[in-house]
Amino acid sequence: MGEITYPPPKGYPLGVTSWFRFGATLLIPLIKLITKREWRGNENIPKTGAAIVVSNHISYFDPLVFAHFLYGNGRAPRFLGKSELFKLPIIGTVLRGAGQVPVERETENAKFALHHAVAFLHAGHLLGVYPEGTLTRDANGWPMVAKTGLARLAIATRTPIVPIA
Repeated sequence: MGEITYPPPKGYPLGVTSWFRFGATLLIPLIKLITKREWRGNENIPKTGAAIVVSNHISYFDPLVFAHFLYGNGRAPRFLGKSELFKLPIIGTVLRGAGQVPVERETENAKFALHHAVAFLHAGHLLGVYPEGTLTRDANGWPMVAKTGLARLAIATRTPIVPIA
């Protein structure tokens, strides 16, 4: 596999693509309609440059709310998501067009997602990560033990981590 590179993020929110904007235009009004939000700490999200934002993952709705929070604060994040989502009609097209990357979990190919993560960060993108790598299995919604990939990625790329709950 050759070296993966990405162009630096551009636009506003920083890193936005036309597909990202399309998804946001459709989903943000729905998210606002069905959720209550109390967002604090948005001053901790870097306005430019590479950063890794991490969050807990307790429902299938989390990635939409997480992306909405970041998008509303000037950044269009990149996520590594389970490959099954990218196989869904329409949803897969929007995810790929928005710059998201499929992860073939529990396979030998899962390691290639790390190459994409490194390339995103080297280009100056904001990378969204769920450290557990999946939804929490705890009945009370408490986080599980995180995988080590996040720490290794941050150390290898010298990228700051911003925790978000």
